[in-house]
Parts: sequence; C-alpha cells; structure tokens
Amino acid sequence: MTDVAVLGMGRMGAAIASHLLASGSTVTVWNRTGSKTDDLVAQGAVRADTALDAIASSPIVITVLVGYDTVAALLPQDSLVGRAVVNFSTGAPEEAVRLAGVVEKLGGEYLDGVILNYPNQIGTPEGSIQYSGSESAWDRHGELLAGMSGDTQYWGSEPGWACVMDHIGLAFSTPLLVAAMEAAAYAASHGIPAKDTIAGFALGFPTIAQMLESLAASVGDSDYSARLAALDVYHAGIQGVHTAMTAAGVDALAVGAAARQLGSAMEDFGTDADLAAVYGRLRGPMASAEISETDRP
Repeated sequence: MTDVAVLGMGRMGAAIASHLLASGSTVTVWNRTGSKTDDLVAQGAVRADTALDAIASSPIVITVLVGYDTVAALLPQDSLVGRAVVNFSTGAPEEAVRLAGVVEKLGGEYLDGVILNYPNQIGTPEGSIQYSGSESAWDRHGELLAGMSGDTQYWGSEPGWACVMDHIGLAFSTPLLVAAMEAAAYAASHGIPAKDTIAGFALGFPTIAQMLESLAASVGDSDYSARLAALDVYHAGIQGVHTAMTAAGVDALAVGAAARQLGSAMEDFGTDADLAAVYGRLRGPMASAEISETDRP
C-alpha cells in the first residue's frame, strides 16, 4: 500500500505526483502509456500496471484525466470501500454529481477538484485549487490536499460546487480580459500604445474591488436602488464608448454585450436602479432566495 495513487501522467498529474513524493508521501502512479511514469518511478514512485491496481493500492486516489466518463470507466465494478476519489477532470457540475453517485454507490467517497494554476505552480504559494464533495473525505485528506496549493478552498458537500466556482471565475475574468483587448485596440486606433494601455488597467483594480463590494451588498439585501451610481449613468457611458469604438473600426462585442445587459436591466428596474439590477433581472424571482454564507455547509 502507498499513501496516494495518482492516475494520469500528463503535465498536471505528473506535477501532482512529483510534489507528493517531494513532500514525503509514498505514491503509486498509473498512465495508459506506461513510459510516461518513468520519471516519477525514478523519483521513488511505484508504477501500477493497471488503473485497478493503482486504485487498490491507496486510500486516496487522485485522477487527472480527460473527462468524467473516462474516470468512471476506470473504476472497479465491485467496491471502493475505504477509498476517496479526488477527481480533477474538467466538465459540468452535473457530471461531478453523477460521478460522485457512482463512487458512493461503490462505497467510496468523492471530492471534485478544480485546479486554477499551471503545473509548475503545484505546491507553491501561487497555486490555487478548489474542492467540494464528501465532508468526511475532506476531514481525513484535506491536509494532504491543501499542501498542493497556497490557496485552497473547500466549498462544501455538494460535489458540483467546485466546478461552479471554476465557471464563475472564467465567466468573470474572460469577458474582462476580452474587453481589455477591445479597449487596447481602441486606444491603438488613436495612436496610444496598446502595451501601455493594457499595463495601466491594473491601476483600476482598487476601484473595481470597491464596486464589487457594493454590488455584493445590494445582491445580498435584494436591494437594487442605486448606491454608487444609477443604471442610466452606466448605460449612457458604455453606450457612448461602444459607439465611439465602432466608429473607430473596433468590433467591440464584449462592450456591446455590456451595454445590452444594462439596457435590459433599465427596462425591468428603471433608470435609477443600481448596477446590481442586472443580477436581479437575470435571476428573477429566485434572486431573493439565494444561499447565504451562513447557509453553506
């Protein structure tokens, strides 16, 4: 028996196995192409000939494979009693819930994990990993898992929540970055160096943080009356920006989408409402029945 088994020796899986070995854990490794485990074996890992052998070798099984169905197909058909499966596949929350059901039916425990960093950041302060799923599995193995990243979050017993948090991060950051590229293209159309424009965006982060705090308060109170500024101010500003960018030949899709969302919120909540009214419009009657911090496991 070893302390941990890691299935999948792509860059991320290999980085996890290497970190665990360096941290003093005994590790079993498996990969469909066995030669990909050679470097880990040289570091002291035990190579398993089959996925089932790897799963049987350890009380905690970390899977770093493409797709939830791939993981499900590798699980034993008889029993996972006494084992926790920690899965880092990318997919939808519903897939995490289904795989958790498969693992639990076999008597095992399931944790879903989302890695928000590059392989070379595993085990460093810059690493960030989020988990959700079995509370008892987290109680037993959380210390080992927390050592894999400087920022570790356990969101509770619902298996799909880690995946949701990953989607939330992408939904926030990707449109923001796309809008930054649109703004840089607009700056360049007026002769302003795009490099300087992009670097300067970071200066606005404190203001964005203040705005997010205000929006969180509005959403938490289900109070969409204006706090920092009214919807018509936001809408007039971004609509004017979109018009100017379009005139400059910039296909500002992200900026245009923001203008449309603000316009729709004004139709539903009025011009004097807060920017948080966008959330109120999207959630409708459900907006006042959210899970609060104190309700979360």
